[in-house]
Amino acid sequence: MSSAKHIEVRRLLEGAIRNGEYVAGEQLPAEQDLAVRYGVSYTTARRAVSDLVGADILERRGRKGTFVRQRTQERLQQTTLHVICGTYATSAAEAFMRSGIRAAQARGWNVNILRLGSGQQDLAVRALASGGPALIMLEDIRQSSSLGLALRSSRDRVVVLQPDLSDFGISTVLTDLRADIRMGLDYIRAAGHTHIAIAVQLPADERECETFWQRQTFKLIANLDPSIEIVRVDTPTGMSPMMHAYEEIGPFLRRHPDVTALFTFGDELAIGAMGACRDLRLGIPDRISLINKGNSPLLELVSPAITCISHNVEMQCEEAIAILHSRMNGGDSGDALHVILSRLIDRGSVASVPARSEYSGAAV
Repeated sequence: MSSAKHIEVRRLLEGAIRNGEYVAGEQLPAEQDLAVRYGVSYTTARRAVSDLVGADILERRGRKGTFVRQRTQERLQQTTLHVICGTYATSAAEAFMRSGIRAAQARGWNVNILRLGSGQQDLAVRALASGGPALIMLEDIRQSSSLGLALRSSRDRVVVLQPDLSDFGISTVLTDLRADIRMGLDYIRAAGHTHIAIAVQLPADERECETFWQRQTFKLIANLDPSIEIVRVDTPTGMSPMMHAYEEIGPFLRRHPDVTALFTFGDELAIGAMGACRDLRLGIPDRISLINKGNSPLLELVSPAITCISHNVEMQCEEAIAILHSRMNGGDSGDALHVILSRLIDRGSVASVPARSEYSGAAV
């Protein structure tokens, strides 16, 4: 058995109920007997039973013992996937929900969508306690929080797309941020650009990073070639970075007239950059090239359409659902970390280095 033995015992008990070994209204063996049956300590067996009591699968009736609740077998036969993300409507969050729902329904699963606002982590904790599988994408999860502890207790039926919790044994399906950055920079350099700027939503001080993604990105950006300029768009949490990017990138381009290529991290930053370039009469891609990390329908519909590094959320969700399905059927999903490779979508917004000319146009 794994190091989290009570999770394995819980899964075995759920299987016994699902297969009809214990039926609704039937009393379970004493916890001492369960410990002997599964080769674990009494404490481990009791913890597994307590988990199932908390999930309303079992009920304790005082000194009479522990019994299977009514309709429990039917509930265990019908899988409900909890799709959990934040309330902020980014393109990635919307794609995550759509793809998660589609992948779950393809397997005949029901879906319970939870969008967590500030202070609403208890909703996710209760969903995890219900016993169903969960697919999660959140900005950050503190390991000492109630949700962090609940995830560790439920890690055999949870897959996370963000943040990376693989070090804690929780299956995580990620794209390789380092590889994404390298892919974008290599593409720009292949077009002859040497004066490159990256626009990213980050504070100036690493200690002010609030999310896992910010901390990871901060470290990678800090180790880039020092010739690459960095535009930090420090947007308050929960607010759109589009206008902040517009207000930061315009003055930056005036101060750095040699920059011929912009690499934005996020579609809202890309739209803000387009606005700044428009005001400075810097045509894309004739005067300045633009590539974005991340893809959305918006970047395909704007004019000009934006070349991007597309991390396929649909592929991440399909991989996550396959992991959950394997786990529910007693399979082994292998390592905790699963990496999905991104791809470059060329929409013509990166061109060869233009002839140098002076800026003109309205001030930002």
